[in-house]
Amino acid sequence: MNSGYTFRDFVASSFAGMSVVDFYAARYSRIPRNTWHERISKGLIRLNGDVLDSGERVVAAGDRLEYFRPPWEEPAAPTELPVLFEDEDLLVVNKPAGLPVLPGGGFLEKTVVHLLRTREARWQTVSPLHCLDRGTSGLLLLGKSREARSALGRDFMRHRIGRVYLAVLQGWVEQERFSVEVPIGQEEHPRLGPVEAASERGKASRTDFEVLARDPFRQVTLTRAMPHTGRTHQIRIHAAYAGHPLEGEPFYVRGGKWDPAQALGEGDCPLPGACGFRLHSWKVRLTHPRTSETMQWICPPPEGFWAGENGT
Repeated sequence: MNSGYTFRDFVASSFAGMSVVDFYAARYSRIPRNTWHERISKGLIRLNGDVLDSGERVVAAGDRLEYFRPPWEEPAAPTELPVLFEDEDLLVVNKPAGLPVLPGGGFLEKTVVHLLRTREARWQTVSPLHCLDRGTSGLLLLGKSREARSALGRDFMRHRIGRVYLAVLQGWVEQERFSVEVPIGQEEHPRLGPVEAASERGKASRTDFEVLARDPFRQVTLTRAMPHTGRTHQIRIHAAYAGHPLEGEPFYVRGGKWDPAQALGEGDCPLPGACGFRLHSWKVRLTHPRTSETMQWICPPPEGFWAGENGT
């Protein structure tokens, strides 16, 4: 059980004159209005520090609204975070698959950021320099100093940091090397709202794949995946677009989008943030922001990632 969390919102001028319930219904459109009425009746929402007794109170520009979500049981997740490197600017950890980097999707304290910030006093301000899907394992870089966060943030945006992933793809991939350059952007899912997918309206994206090994019995292919851009779910989407979704991929199918039958069917709908796929952040290469030294880390994949081998 975690300690709960307070969600804070400041009312923009475009929302001025709305009732509190109308504000929340517009701000969080996927949550029913009656849910906000219930939360107000339980005393969980404050307006400018005062507990609300009615959702009909009108808000003005600059008002502060706070919703306290009571403690809840978070989904199971691994919490071990081996440290691979640390200096005054950088922290490099080996993130296990199943542990999210940031809060979201029911996770608050079982996240990389929370675990690190509460583990050591010197890590209280660490921030991830890039993000890995919850289901992705391996190298994760975090900035400790303001200078490192700023400089390496620019390097990531300018594609100056080399990243190599290991990815197990479904099927027998014939080509030894191939590239995928389909744009990635948000597409409207019938049940989930906007989700990242291959999209003609998306942002330019490119991933290079290189085959390392093939397993004729399991019909899977081990590849190096080298993203030149950093779009959300990029390697997963590009592998699926190429006709070879990651082994264990729960959401993306051939073409780089979701399965229409699952999206429109009854019962639970797969989520893009679900785990099960085989993707590992294997190698990172960068220029140190303080020393200008070229640095590189290699992190072997977890046991059993590729038919019991280490995949390197």
